Amino acid sequence: MAGSEPLHTSTDGTTIFLCGDVMLGRGVDQILAHPCDPHLVEDYLDSALAYVHLAEAAHGALPRAASGTYVWGDALSDLREFGPQARIVNLETAITTNGAPWPKGDQLPDVSAQRPLPRNLRSRLLRAGQQPCHGLGQDRPHRDAGDAAAAGHPPILVFAFGHSSSGIPQEWAATAHRSGVRLLPDLSPATIEKIVDTVHTHRRPGDLAVISMHWGSNWGCDVTQEQRVLAHALVDSCACDIFHGHSSHHPRPIEIYRDRLILYGCGDFINDYEGIRGKEAFRPDLCLGYLPRLGKDGALKALTLLPYRVRRFRLEAAGAEDALWLESLLNHTGRNFAFRLAVDPLQRLRLIRS
Repeated sequence: MAGSEPLHTSTDGTTIFLCGDVMLGRGVDQILAHPCDPHLVEDYLDSALAYVHLAEAAHGALPRAASGTYVWGDALSDLREFGPQARIVNLETAITTNGAPWPKGDQLPDVSAQRPLPRNLRSRLLRAGQQPCHGLGQDRPHRDAGDAAAAGHPPILVFAFGHSSSGIPQEWAATAHRSGVRLLPDLSPATIEKIVDTVHTHRRPGDLAVISMHWGSNWGCDVTQEQRVLAHALVDSCACDIFHGHSSHHPRPIEIYRDRLILYGCGDFINDYEGIRGKEAFRPDLCLGYLPRLGKDGALKALTLLPYRVRRFRLEAAGAEDALWLESLLNHTGRNFAFRLAVDPLQRLRLIRS
């Protein structure tokens, strides 16, 4: 039965770590070494330090000039324990030295405070060993072949895309003359065919393929028929071994389709929303790291979910009550997808196939 053995003791298969949005700018940036100017141009608050103060009002004083490992907290020891061959996140921040705000519809996100400087960002990601994906328009996908190939595992190709349902404006789309987001025009059969052609152009025999998609609204657990059709079509076309969906602020349903893992929305992993009120029913303080283990053919062999609770901009291992809450949520939203999750004695969620 899948999930019956500890994932980290198995040498059979390739383990990949995935999570949702990782936001290392704005409030998070302010508590780390070498923060940007905190001034913001947005409707909610005018200073990134105000996000720090909200979190402090909720859970106590935050550090200043913290190390690059601080925000990763308990996730670092978990990653060392499981030793995944690839670590893929959605980087929810700009990487730039340009402090000019860039329009997003009627909003003006302040790049100067939402961006960590490239040298700081590189340090913070590499300390956790992450490979960021944010749908950049590239001629070739990211091929994570280094550690995996050295250990005898297949190369892992990551194809990153964005969709306007997540709020990405057309102005951010990559063109033949400008870098940017690889923005899909829609989720139509024609668009699906183009994604499949892109994957097949670059994929070699034995490669594993991950489709990383920034899509959907921030709140709610519904999966649209259009989203499900796209994910299924990519699997049916042998273009996707893992579908890595993100943008929502909390976990959305999981599906196992033809032995392939579909994550419709991974939820936030690191952000500065702590202390903001109004969405407590969704438990945005809880987040998940996903650890699927794949066979050489890309089929899902096991899945472990690592639950965390965000406190003082830091990931803390979730307790039994929080792990059970996440178990109940995901089992309920995935009740039609022929699997269930169960909390193990270490408060981790394990996949149990029906």
